[in-house]
Amino acid sequence: MNHTSYLLNRGIALTEVMKITGNDTEVHYPLDVIADGQYYQGWSIRQIADKKFKLVLPDAKYKLYFFGLLDAIKNNAKFIFVTEGIEDALILRHANPNSIAILGLAMTRLKLLLMLFDTVYWVIDQDEKGRSFAQKVLNQLNIDLKNKLKIVVIPYKDVNDYWRQNPDGFREQFGKF
Repeated sequence: MNHTSYLLNRGIALTEVMKITGNDTEVHYPLDVIADGQYYQGWSIRQIADKKFKLVLPDAKYKLYFFGLLDAIKNNAKFIFVTEGIEDALILRHANPNSIAILGLAMTRLKLLLMLFDTVYWVIDQDEKGRSFAQKVLNQLNIDLKNKLKIVVIPYKDVNDYWRQNPDGFREQFGKF
């Protein structure tokens, strides 16, 4: 399967993807990067063949990077949905435009989002890795930040499976906010 088909099968509009290479072997997603106190645009490049991501970020000692952060800020979002991966955030945008990817299980990036937004709905997969990290995060947050974090465990393997198997239930669960 080429990457165009892969994205379209998940309901991701090609307009949401910055660039697909001519031979359809990789896709470039724009990232919002805060590095040494400045804003930059970075890239997450996904190779379709090996399903690996490569990050292209500024050379800086301190950097935080997200997919969709600037969009949520421009929307004056009071709450956001957060996922580990970019494609999950894009799928969540079917129900709510304020969906952000933190690109992995990253405590520092999650804490920053909790300081920026009134409520953060952290959407985690059904796997043990996500659940154990969620518990670790809850144990480390102060009470103010803990009250702003709402963990949403989806009733399917992951966001993609939920969207593909039950799009109506997906829209109902995530569109009600």
